[in-house]
Amino acid sequence: EEDVNSYVETDTCKYPDPTHTTQANPHPTCNDIHALGFDIGMFEGRPRHDLSVRANVEYVTMGGAKCIWKVTTSANTGGVGNEYNQKETVIFKSNKNSKFLKRQFWDLSRKDALISGGMGNSQLGEVIRSSSSSSSINNNHNNNDITPDVSSSGWNHILPLYHYCALANIVPFAEEGTLEEYILKVKGDNNDNNEGDDNDKRNEEQERTFGPVDTLRVALQAARGLYQAQMYYGGKPTFVHADLNPSQFLVFVPRSSNGDTHNNNTSITKPTTNNSNSSNNNNLPILQINDFNQGRFLTRSLKTNETCPFRSCTKNQRGNRYHTPERFMECVDQSDAIDTYSLGSTFFFLLTDGFDPHYDERNYMKAIKSGKEVHVPRRMDYLDHHEAYVALKEVMTKCLAFELRDRPSALEVVRMLEDKLKEIEA
Repeated sequence: EEDVNSYVETDTCKYPDPTHTTQANPHPTCNDIHALGFDIGMFEGRPRHDLSVRANVEYVTMGGAKCIWKVTTSANTGGVGNEYNQKETVIFKSNKNSKFLKRQFWDLSRKDALISGGMGNSQLGEVIRSSSSSSSINNNHNNNDITPDVSSSGWNHILPLYHYCALANIVPFAEEGTLEEYILKVKGDNNDNNEGDDNDKRNEEQERTFGPVDTLRVALQAARGLYQAQMYYGGKPTFVHADLNPSQFLVFVPRSSNGDTHNNNTSITKPTTNNSNSSNNNNLPILQINDFNQGRFLTRSLKTNETCPFRSCTKNQRGNRYHTPERFMECVDQSDAIDTYSLGSTFFFLLTDGFDPHYDERNYMKAIKSGKEVHVPRRMDYLDHHEAYVALKEVMTKCLAFELRDRPSALEVVRMLEDKLKEIEA
């Protein structure tokens, strides 16, 4: 069985960027992780009388290969990328316990750290911390507004890395959760997700998380994040994420000048619905793509300079509703276009405000593998009545093409969305 996470060069296909081989390991910062003061008492919930000098740890969830912990540091610990020496909450990702420590387990953390550490957004810290500093993120903003211009093509949508040590990574904590959690929390009980009745005539258009133009803007953020994650070199991608879906996009809400995110433990920050064509979209949440451990670096043909296809010949073909048809086929050629398909599925989630693609199919794997088209609930006929929704639906359809060769690249998707947004905002 092929190791889908291996990096294999051949006589005809080589890595286009030499750093993929020369920088095999991210720079470790183990001491900084240990400085947080982990001990058994933190994990067992024992009374802590010295919280001023210790971190607080809370178990969050477990993924396919990782355990996720929420760590709140004290001001006195410092160290977690915290130049202001303030209390900060971060995410500590560690490998699951196993009897055997295989190379692939180490490789998962390594890839995550390489992408986040090398491509991560250095500006994000200003967004998630209190704005006690008088400096702003962007020189175009005044000192009372630290909101970054996320509409800019220069904004980085890659989650940064704070620390890395072998099987452990520390990254920023997204208070609003994932894109999936964010939209479903905003909608609350207004949308019975994935069990929607097509005959339900309630006015969902007024209850949407984002207005039509803002939906297109958020989709553009997602597309830019994928383009950046694929690390283009010489006009072509060098990395494929391979597990893209709404839960891989973390949501950050910019703080106001007083450091308030305007939310509490029982509610979630909802953007002001923008149904106009205004270009003032700094109120939008910021998407940061993360979790690169299922990805792989791409090789390029020495003869044609084209990206070499790869195969994942595994017996386990399980996946989710956002995975590409190739995922459910054994030993077929794959390329960066698998990410484009998953991005199109994420667009469907945005367009329908919380529905998974093929939400109406019990056997979604068969539907995806056979190339069955997705469709929006019939009650959402309003999606055909606004140019922003129509534009996003058009791009989504291109991304969801059945054949790899018929899907646009991530860069082409970004350009299409930018052009359509400019037309609408004009």
